[in-house]
Amino acid sequence: MSRNIVRHVRFSKSEYDAVSRKAAYLKMPEGRFIRKIAVQGNLKRYDLYELRKITRAFYYCGDSLEQIRKIAETEKSEYLHEINNLKNRFLNISKKFEKEIKKLRPNVLL
Repeated sequence: MSRNIVRHVRFSKSEYDAVSRKAAYLKMPEGRFIRKIAVQGNLKRYDLYELRKITRAFYYCGDSLEQIRKIAETEKSEYLHEINNLKNRFLNISKKFEKEIKKLRPNVLL
């Protein structure tokens, strides 16, 4: 997105301190904070530590499943077909998971 319109805004000392403090709390630059507030009307900050842990574990399972699939393929395992089916089901769940996670991102700071 090209931001080619420039506007200068004046703040009192107390207003600027409030903007600066809130932007620092959200760990974002002041300009970005002001744009987000102006466009969205408000910002929410959630601690998504637990969600990040679940996401990491979820993708770790996917990596492990891929390793199992590769070994089964190398060994010409009779279970390769079932493992491929499981991998496809995991990919479908993964797409749905990503779709739900993306719904959070406009309003949530990770």
